[in-house]
Amino acid sequence: VASIVGTLSIILVLSIFIVSDASGLQAKWRRVIPNRYETQLDLFDRSVGRAFRGFLWTQAILIAIQVALTIVVGLVFGLPYLLLLCLIAALCMPLPFVGPGLALLPPIFIAAAFVPGAFIPVALVLFVSQALIMNLVVPRLMKKTSGVHPIITILSVLVGAQVAGLWGAIFGLPVAAVISIL
Repeated sequence: VASIVGTLSIILVLSIFIVSDASGLQAKWRRVIPNRYETQLDLFDRSVGRAFRGFLWTQAILIAIQVALTIVVGLVFGLPYLLLLCLIAALCMPLPFVGPGLALLPPIFIAAAFVPGAFIPVALVLFVSQALIMNLVVPRLMKKTSGVHPIITILSVLVGAQVAGLWGAIFGLPVAAVISIL
């Protein structure tokens, strides 16, 4: 867990630095790459930018949807520790494959421990809502934000996970979007 959190923290910090100085990095690339490849470099810049922006927007929207779902369920069924439940849901959602399921477990466990009569309704509402979100909303959202067909989205995550494990699953869609756009 410490290794994963440490690696994710390093990636987050590096991503912030890369995003904050994107123009400086692009200027360095432009100095190194010959002028005859300028149009290809412009296309590559736009493609990568669109793919990663779309991927990050999708992740942010999914986190917001899951946090809103957790808040609604927590308020309706009177679950304690709502802030902690929302924080855990927000941290779990970006994880491919297991994240959405992990985001559901804390509210269900809290319901079982503190509001036993609400355990089954909480579990049903969360599972049905999550299934609808993940099967109806996510593919369309990925297509709209990254420009990649939903089937390619699923395949890119599966192939990325097979090739590079967790990191391949996380970055499979942006890579597929760049390849698709190029």
